[in-house]
Amino acid sequence: MQRVAIVMALLAILSGTSANMGTAIVIAGTIHFFVCNPVIALLEAALLARWAKVPLQRAIALMIAANCLSFFVGLLLGGRISLTLGGISQMLWGKGVTFFLSLPYLLALLTLLLFALTVLIEAMPLYLAQQRDWRWSIGHSARVNLISYGLLVFLYLTHSDFGFLTNRFQPDLRFIQTVPTTVYYITPDGMLASIPITGGAYRLLDEPRLSDEGWRTNIYAPPSLQLHRDSKSNRWWLATKWQRLFPVEVDPLHIPRNLWKQGKDAPIYSPDWRDASAEWRITPYLPTVYQGNQRRYSTALILPFRFDVSQNMGVFPCRAISLLPGDYAVFELGGCIWVLPMPTRRIGFLTEGSMPLAVVMPHTTKGKNEGQPSTPEVK
Repeated sequence: MQRVAIVMALLAILSGTSANMGTAIVIAGTIHFFVCNPVIALLEAALLARWAKVPLQRAIALMIAANCLSFFVGLLLGGRISLTLGGISQMLWGKGVTFFLSLPYLLALLTLLLFALTVLIEAMPLYLAQQRDWRWSIGHSARVNLISYGLLVFLYLTHSDFGFLTNRFQPDLRFIQTVPTTVYYITPDGMLASIPITGGAYRLLDEPRLSDEGWRTNIYAPPSLQLHRDSKSNRWWLATKWQRLFPVEVDPLHIPRNLWKQGKDAPIYSPDWRDASAEWRITPYLPTVYQGNQRRYSTALILPFRFDVSQNMGVFPCRAISLLPGDYAVFELGGCIWVLPMPTRRIGFLTEGSMPLAVVMPHTTKGKNEGQPSTPEVK
């Protein structure tokens, strides 16, 4: 995977040179427009005045107009182009490991497309003002853009993180050696389902009518799952945002701790099924793995372009973390559910879906009532 890391770093540099159209959809787009665009325009004007023998004041006016024009065209088209490329990739390979490993190629392709479009757009003011032929205008537009983009490399790199793609992606889930676990999650069409931690066939746990009530997976406010413990009966229940309870069996040797909330009876959104002495942990949203207080590595994915609707300002957020014995982390990233043994950096794709919640099961067979909704519904 070291080669992948090197390639991703080089492509991040190239993506920084993807023209002012691309800057409209990066995280620092606003800063770029008000701070960097004038600086870039002055630099390009100086180069144009030197190479094309255009008067400096005229060159400044031309390049300011050219940079503003390319920026706003990119604001209208850049995001659509990147999402279209991401959509085509998902249609060809699905939304799993292959899609994420294709991101370097999408970045390279988008770089070329946006660079070509920017050169053409910024050649228009030169052509109209100088009354030269198109070859002269396009040639000088390309020359000044190639020089100016090199100075944007560090700006783009500071807003990029490719740690997730440097994990050791596994072809299957045979590497998982944790306790028997069932992962409950929301399917892409908004249904509650379960799947073993080692993969295989999933099982729907809800009647289809629930998906007809308007519940759909939403990347900004997805349906949440949580564990509840009845202090009187000592039974565990899986609750959904549909206000329905599902009895689940929990291994009495592994009682979950709540990662984010305190309190004995507080609902558990992110369970930690390990003992309190476990050192490894992972942070949500921008996932970073720690061993004790020492930062080990980042497994975040922040791109300068938006290839998937699950991205928030370029970030693939990490959500709904469950920690299992053996220091395994189960979480959602990019509309997919992943299993990561934190000490080894191996990672496996479990299924498409959102809001996973892993439950350690008893070593015996599952209860006959598991997965069947209780009655009546919780109001």
